[in-house]
Amino acid sequence: MLLNVVYDCKDFCSVNVDDRGTVEDLKCAILQAQNVSIEEQTLTFGGTTLENERCLNEYGLSNCCTVNLTLPITFHPKIQIYVKTPCNECFPLIVTTQDTVCEVKQQFSSCCPVKYNAPEFVFESWLMEDERQLCGYGVEEGSMLNLVDRLPPGAGMPPIKVYIKSPSDQVNEFEFPQTMTVRMVKEAVSKCLCLRPGSFSLVYKGCPLAENATLYESCINHGAVICVVKSNRC
Repeated sequence: MLLNVVYDCKDFCSVNVDDRGTVEDLKCAILQAQNVSIEEQTLTFGGTTLENERCLNEYGLSNCCTVNLTLPITFHPKIQIYVKTPCNECFPLIVTTQDTVCEVKQQFSSCCPVKYNAPEFVFESWLMEDERQLCGYGVEEGSMLNLVDRLPPGAGMPPIKVYIKSPSDQVNEFEFPQTMTVRMVKEAVSKCLCLRPGSFSLVYKGCPLAENATLYESCINHGAVICVVKSNRC
């Protein structure tokens, strides 16, 4: 049967429950529809408080009846909002309007596979401040927050294959992400060639590579040949 739920004198939701269902079944349906925990719900019908273990038909509830919902004064309804990334991906988040922007950022970071340097949210041209609550910006059900950030150079780009040429002219093929630093590449090469990282340099097109720079920043392209040298010549 279909039951209408009213909260604060306003339509809250309509849910379907089995004719032989219990009050707890009804609360579960409200939980699924509006993300309101069972513990927070107090339901009344005809002035009577409904007890979880009792059947709905014991209270005379039938199709299209209206049940009143009471919630704690501290209750803040949960809403679904969306965060749109620079890559035009949208991530749905379940939040309350009392959540701070910082809390929303933390939730977003836990579900987004891409790690951003310094993510900021923009809503209706407002740059959102970490300590402020969503309600202060008028965020509501279905609102879209835009993420702005500067990704590390090379992030999101496919890995590249490079060839490492040893002092004995042995060539080994490696595949590295473009955000990998030269220092990290040296560590991988040292394990492969059984060399100490501090005993050699990596040289590309006659120039030593800066260890703190990434492959992308060093202009290393797919198929590049990098030399391992123990002297100034390659």
